[in-house]
Amino acid sequence: MKLQLFGILASLLLLPVVNAESEKPAATAEPTLWVSSIAMLSDGQAVAGVADGLLLRPSRVIQLSADAIGDVGKQATGATLYEHEAAVWCVAATKDGKTIASLDYRGNLGLYDVASKASKMHAKAGGRWCQSLVASPDDQSFVFGNEGGELFTWSIKDAKETNKTKVAEGSLTAIAFSPDGKQLAVTSSAGHVHFYAWPEMTAAGKAEVGTGPAWSVMFLENSKVLVGSNDRHVYAVEPKDGAKGQVMFKATDWVTELLQVGNEVYVGEVSGKVHRMRLGGSDSFIAPSGVWALAIAKDGKVVAGTRRHGVSGLADYVPPPVKVEEPKKVEEPAMTEAKKEEPAKEEPKKEEPKKEEPAKEEPKKEEPKKEEPAKEEPKKEEAKPEAAK
Repeated sequence: MKLQLFGILASLLLLPVVNAESEKPAATAEPTLWVSSIAMLSDGQAVAGVADGLLLRPSRVIQLSADAIGDVGKQATGATLYEHEAAVWCVAATKDGKTIASLDYRGNLGLYDVASKASKMHAKAGGRWCQSLVASPDDQSFVFGNEGGELFTWSIKDAKETNKTKVAEGSLTAIAFSPDGKQLAVTSSAGHVHFYAWPEMTAAGKAEVGTGPAWSVMFLENSKVLVGSNDRHVYAVEPKDGAKGQVMFKATDWVTELLQVGNEVYVGEVSGKVHRMRLGGSDSFIAPSGVWALAIAKDGKVVAGTRRHGVSGLADYVPPPVKVEEPKKVEEPAMTEAKKEEPAKEEPKKEEPKKEEPAKEEPKKEEPKKEEPAKEEPKKEEAKPEAAK
């Protein structure tokens, strides 16, 4: 269904969301599976990359039945399809559900044929750690990027690399195709979105979004691009050279994944919260632990691949009531008490004239009357006539 989501998102209220870490419900499953990526198959089943959280330990790709995912707090389990020698970081499937691909921390590419149930590992196909992987619109290739900034195209039929392009110096973190299948958006750890024409793989420009790594990217139906960043924002940007991202939503932690469901967009956080962006506002849900992947189950429910609790459904999240302590901040004008000390400044002024009054009386003590003895000297000269006789 064609949607003009950009117009809808532009009207979203950027609601402040409180930290829900302490409001998370207790998990009902043992924390055993780290799910880094989920890919839905055409029959409602799903495949996921699971590990124990350590990048250099063996991991596996499992298949989950449609009725095994979606329950809140319940860890979905499934059969192992094949294994990797290092942690699986990304999993993808063709739209027809015939081929599954996965990449691990060492750059090994695993391919699985669903019909024959056969898997093959292509060592170091990605060169090094690969964080992004998608199937091409025609289901003939997989496109993936590594931490060295290299973008690869891999032919499913020929089982080989058909193109390699140097995109950036940092890691390539996410990849998405436009709805018409003619353009490719690739995000990097530098906070950029690089655009390429498909299938020519010719550069079509670069846009800037955010201040940190862009962990997720998706095209809207009107060809606008949404980007989730580790600076806690979701940006909208035009797919053209020199474009600047505009903040569409403010999350509370790293934005790890974006998922479109009808006319809504779900925003996954590493904190375990998932926000639903929709016309007129947003609301939130929570997963048992940090969210690394989002997918739509067969029944329409959104499920999360979590850091510690496998694939799980989302619990409704009700923000806690506004704290009563907040109004106390308005009473901070108590600092005006310092005005009471102002009269103390006037007291010294009253004492100043008192100090000057005694100074005016001092000249009175200097009366010249003490000089009168000088008048007695002529009396001593009266004896002179007696000497003449």
